[in-house]
Amino acid sequence: MNYLSFKIIPDDADPRFLLGYILQEAHPIIARYGNNKIGTLFPEWNVDEPGRSIAFCGALDVLNRIMKHEYFRVMIDAGVLKYKLLDIDPINHQKVIFLKNQKITSNTPKRQQGKIKRIIKRQIERGEIQSAREYRPRTDQQQTDMPDVFYHLFFLDSKSTEQIMPLCIQMIPVAESEGIVGTQTFDHYGFSTLEQHRAVVPLISPIF
Repeated sequence: MNYLSFKIIPDDADPRFLLGYILQEAHPIIARYGNNKIGTLFPEWNVDEPGRSIAFCGALDVLNRIMKHEYFRVMIDAGVLKYKLLDIDPINHQKVIFLKNQKITSNTPKRQQGKIKRIIKRQIERGEIQSAREYRPRTDQQQTDMPDVFYHLFFLDSKSTEQIMPLCIQMIPVAESEGIVGTQTFDHYGFSTLEQHRAVVPLISPIF
């Protein structure tokens, strides 16, 4: 199976912020060329943080399109990201589902967006930031009431709505998930969803 993996290099970089941008920039390519067959995974995922790397798996031509995208070329040339394009046998790796679960929090995505907009407005009024693009979400409230269930939030700039869109991602080992029947597909970010898309990815070890 083909993998394109990116690693965040600077120690002082905010990995959650950059991972959100990587998802945002890869999204149009996955949506247009991926045919719902490009999966996204986080090799360093853990309870405390999503890690400093992200990988896409699937058709080599789509992965090459992502790698050659201007955003990634600029970030690689600037020394912010490094990448590896590999062919890895997935048979010896644990199978997991990275699930986009917008219902895991008590608020709907629309209410979350409204709350974020109000926070941004107050921060601008207090002079803490100059614009919405400078907003950085808090990361100290990610746990649900269930201690064995956790998730990580990524905040993306939606080009269609011009709003900040939260993505709530969980990792579910296949042994603990419901059975997958029929054709496996990913959404346009490379994730499984609660209803329409469900597919597994091999959780490859960090390769950098």
